[in-house]
Amino acid sequence: MSKSKFVAGVQCLKRLYFQVHQPELAAEPDASDYAIMQQGREVGLLARQLFPGGVEVDGSGGLEHAIRTTDELVANPAIPAIFEGTFENGGVLVRVDILNDGEGLRSALETLSFPISYIDFETINPCIPRFAGMHAYQHLPFQWSAHVQDQPGAEPEHFEYISPLTGVIRAVSSSHRCSLRFPKPEA
Repeated sequence: MSKSKFVAGVQCLKRLYFQVHQPELAAEPDASDYAIMQQGREVGLLARQLFPGGVEVDGSGGLEHAIRTTDELVANPAIPAIFEGTFENGGVLVRVDILNDGEGLRSALETLSFPISYIDFETINPCIPRFAGMHAYQHLPFQWSAHVQDQPGAEPEHFEYISPLTGVIRAVSSSHRCSLRFPKPEA
């Protein structure tokens, strides 16, 4: 999801729905819109100066090419930063403005060992708060899932739990599994 679509969803869920499902209904960009887009490009160029030696993922070859290129760059320890890195997992597409390894990503990935557990969850955001202390439209997790992958390339085993989170914690914590969390976007 792009930043602009994220902001659209925060501002108005119906606006986000139409941007995704009926983009042809959108008004043509005007001079103000183009100025904002140009500012975004300029900020991106300035930000890249902070990470010399970084490599841009060229998206002109299509989505699969961008994903494959990103995977290759992440695996290369000589690359200090990746611009416009593209990842896809389970139908979720992510494009990252700047992926800077620093001490983080590459070293974290190297420490992972199998089995690996991924956690995701589904939420509802009721307009009328369900519990004391909640706000209108505050997200409330109600279904948790653990996906356990025993070895590289293996299909993850799936476990579902209706709230509370205790079942997921038991599934993930057995065998001292390493956990990665990825939120599952609403369709």
